[in-house]
Amino acid sequence: MNKTILYSSRAIIPSRKANSIHIMKMCSAFVDNGLSPILLCHKTKSFNIETVFDEYGVRNRFKILTVPNLKFPFSSYLVALIHLFYFLKYKPKYSFGRFFLGIFFISFFNNINSLELHQPIYGGLNIQHLMLKKLFKKKSFKKLILISNPLKEIFLNLYNIKPNNIKVLADAADNPSTFYKNKIDYKSKPKVGYVGHLYKGRGIELIIKLAKDLPGIEFHIVGGNNSDIKRVKNEAVRLHNLRIHGYVKPSETESIRQSMNILIAPYQYKVGLSSGSMTTEKWMSPLKIFEYMASGRAIISSDIPVLKEVLIQDYNCLLCDPENHLDWKKNINKLINDEDLLKKISSNARNDFLKKYTWTMRAKKVFDQL
Repeated sequence: MNKTILYSSRAIIPSRKANSIHIMKMCSAFVDNGLSPILLCHKTKSFNIETVFDEYGVRNRFKILTVPNLKFPFSSYLVALIHLFYFLKYKPKYSFGRFFLGIFFISFFNNINSLELHQPIYGGLNIQHLMLKKLFKKKSFKKLILISNPLKEIFLNLYNIKPNNIKVLADAADNPSTFYKNKIDYKSKPKVGYVGHLYKGRGIELIIKLAKDLPGIEFHIVGGNNSDIKRVKNEAVRLHNLRIHGYVKPSETESIRQSMNILIAPYQYKVGLSSGSMTTEKWMSPLKIFEYMASGRAIISSDIPVLKEVLIQDYNCLLCDPENHLDWKKNINKLINDEDLLKKISSNARNDFLKKYTWTMRAKKVFDQL
């Protein structure tokens, strides 16, 4: 029985971008559900099929085919045709992915197609909007997977897609008990951690303020691109209680998360992407939140509406005003001084994760739509 699923993407692997983590984890989770993924992606010079799975901390192996990362005008259409070539070569039963042009061309030859998008397609050519509308009307098109209800509303308004053709699935994380090994021995001070990118709107300036105000607490910032890491190090040069780890491979971040007392997600009212051309605060579903929940550590997050699809004040987290660092200071001290509350929200977040937000569960929900 053919259970091959072609995953069409323009992710660059390996890279520091969240989409590459998401895609590698989803392909591994498809294996957990009895499928045989073929991932189409771009590669960097450091790509090595022997080590890339371990770098991302994925348990399962699957076929990865790399496609040239063309960047001349209209090159995305040629990349999509290359994806179609691989579809015709391998003849998978299912096609799925986050590259809508690839799925669009494949849909003319396959009866089982679905598309996942994490943001609206603004500013593209009118022909691309027409192609999306045509894709959504095809009998072969099964489901549009989106990461939040606000994003669903945007697509309903932009494309007149039928509501029952959309499935909202928040992001997910791995259960860390699978491969967790604690190799870090920190001091006995309370530890507050942030793991993620350092782009504009991620609240890094707020963390620096907190480190200044709370010298008895160790703060840890993990992640970022080289230029952002250098900038943050310069801003925090004299703060002895703030450690800038720099980039850490996805497979190695869990031990850091689990070494913290508190994990924070200080998103601002405008949350930028690497391109800087779009903000995502209205519809995002950050991997960070689910990785925090999986770690079983107490979470303090910004009080942003879309995050409250997952986070509940005083139940699985504490929520703060994104721009009021005194609110964050108060809640950090509150958790450090109230062990019962810290344990309660940690346990509830972990239980919510186990019930609803593992990659294996998410992949099953996608497969159920095909």
